[in-house]
Amino acid sequence: MLKLFLDATDEIPWDALLFVTGHINYGGRVTDDQDRRCLITVLEKFCSAPCLSDTYKYTPSGIYYAPPDGKIDVYRDYIEQLPMVDGPEIFGLHENANINYNIIESNRVVETVLGIQPRLQTVAGGLTPDEIVLEKSKEFLDKLPEELDQKTGLKELFIQDA
Repeated sequence: MLKLFLDATDEIPWDALLFVTGHINYGGRVTDDQDRRCLITVLEKFCSAPCLSDTYKYTPSGIYYAPPDGKIDVYRDYIEQLPMVDGPEIFGLHENANINYNIIESNRVVETVLGIQPRLQTVAGGLTPDEIVLEKSKEFLDKLPEELDQKTGLKELFIQDA
């Protein structure tokens, strides 16, 4: 489709590319109207005439841009200098989104740690989990039969297959 659009006219038909990409190619997979609006907004940012300029930056910080034409090393060098963790600006969000995410993630970690921490006593003031396990293990040991002794037992019971 892209080749067809680009070969058909001298000008790039941005609106047609946006419609075909956003509503037809990917739009059929997006079932929520708000997600479709988000998809179209992202495509408008990355599929537009200003993107063709060598000085165009996708984000205000200037970290994200299309590297100029060159050999493969130009692209590799650009990719190597990108941050390992993308900040919220690449998604069109304010830095506060990152702060909010970190608060939520910290709370989740603390809740998980508290959730798996052993309780010192049960609600009724009973045994601790460690004491319950120890008591159960003693019960199991008491139910086990005595160990068989080869010297005092029947020799037929201790025959081993060779």
